[in-house]
Amino acid sequence: MARCFFLDMNSFYASVEQQEDASLRGRPLIVAPLLSDSTCAIAVSSEAKAVGIKTGMSVREARRRCPRLNVMAARPGVYLDYHARLVEVLNGYFTRVQALSVDEMACWISRLHDSRGAEERLAREVKRSVQASLGPCLRCSAGIAPNVFLAKVASDREKPDGLTIYEAADLPGALLGLRLKDLPGIGARMAARLEAHGIMTTTALWAASRSELRAAWGGVVGERWWYMLRGSLEADYGANQSAVRKSVGHSHVLPPEFRTQAGAQEIALRLFAKCLQRLRAYGQAAARVEVRALYREERHFTTYGWK
Repeated sequence: MARCFFLDMNSFYASVEQQEDASLRGRPLIVAPLLSDSTCAIAVSSEAKAVGIKTGMSVREARRRCPRLNVMAARPGVYLDYHARLVEVLNGYFTRVQALSVDEMACWISRLHDSRGAEERLAREVKRSVQASLGPCLRCSAGIAPNVFLAKVASDREKPDGLTIYEAADLPGALLGLRLKDLPGIGARMAARLEAHGIMTTTALWAASRSELRAAWGGVVGERWWYMLRGSLEADYGANQSAVRKSVGHSHVLPPEFRTQAGAQEIALRLFAKCLQRLRAYGQAAARVEVRALYREERHFTTYGWK
């Protein structure tokens, strides 16, 4: 049976900037949409993560936490060039390479690598080749498993520069020690929905029936999860990426301290960053960008709209 090698580039944008500029290596660094304290971090180097800076944090807060922080404006063209070089490396090792985003790749392993030892040797050779081609700052975490979903879960287990292999015999044990939010696709809201249905751990998630998961997700997606957890290739992570999404959106109620021009701009840029992350994950691009604002007249509480 075909097995998946999942490659996740570590702190990709930040690592590219450190590779391009040797003076940035070993120093805390974030990449932002533009050089302004009102924007947010869209990539964070391992050195910046070590002092508590996270993706999505405002540049102002990141600077407060780390006064010696380096902030770089994003350079999409440079990152796409590194992405193309990465794909070229992977095509030399795998029968099929599927780009799930600019820094995440699902690759299908040849049947010639038919043992755990052979898979591990292949993975370590690929990781060496990536660094040799892209540069020593470009590290990646990798996971190998029966399908894309499980391989992605495996790749997240050891960062940076890790390698984790799941075989069919490792399931469900390899999953049961994880938190629900360690699984891709389960964020805070979905975890809360699962908990409302009595599913509070990965053990409970695994034990739930298809109908129980369908009820928790409110549709067929829950049933797909039942199969995906068990290594299905048909119901797999990214299997529905060919489905065209008509829109991607985020909204936020402005807290009083952000009800200024600068504050509204900062929140808007954070929302744009979230939308861009989702578009990347879906493998889509935007033909149109729209900003909507709803506000009330101060005295009469009449709601107005603007876009």
